[in-house]
Amino acid sequence: MTQQMQTLKSDVFDEIDKQEFIVIDNFLPNNQANEICNWLTSTGEKWVFNPATSDKREFDEQKEIDDNCREYLQFGKYFIKANDELEENNIAVNDTPENMKKILYVVEEFNKRFDLNEIKIFRAKANLLTQYQNNKKEYYDTPHVDSYFPHYVLLYYVNDSDGDTILFKNRKIWKRVSPKKNRLLMFNHKMLHASSHPIEAIARVVLNYNVQKV
Repeated sequence: MTQQMQTLKSDVFDEIDKQEFIVIDNFLPNNQANEICNWLTSTGEKWVFNPATSDKREFDEQKEIDDNCREYLQFGKYFIKANDELEENNIAVNDTPENMKKILYVVEEFNKRFDLNEIKIFRAKANLLTQYQNNKKEYYDTPHVDSYFPHYVLLYYVNDSDGDTILFKNRKIWKRVSPKKNRLLMFNHKMLHASSHPIEAIARVVLNYNVQKV
């Protein structure tokens, strides 16, 4: 069971810390959600190949605990990239102005909805996961945190698919959030989390933002 919240009366970041995770459906206006989905699921769109979703050390640690931890390839696209030291001059913005405008739809709606003047984006990227042979619903990818500096994760689901996002406590499965087009999942950077590859859908596509309140 996921938490559904359309408005928050208190500071959104305090609320995330209090509730541990928040899910909002129908986050963007439909036309913006469709623009993003049509773009990132279009034939011929270029992606960068990665052999796994996370590093081998983290995978080995979890595999010793739970044999349902598996790994398979991931395709990615970086739009805004910075290092963990948060040096702004290391931020690189990639892609066309038209596509960067679409990437900022989520951030602009977040600021508007929660009455924020601005949030600082340290990373924005897209991840695409595909089916693979002999996958099972109980399998999941390597649990990880995106980065260790204080921030919040905004995970926006681009298309309808299967392949839950799994949240962990003490390296054990705590909650599952199912992918749904135009759904936003928010949690603190400390939350150990993992993706899972789809079984029914051709592809699972998400936008991943790492942000701080200014």
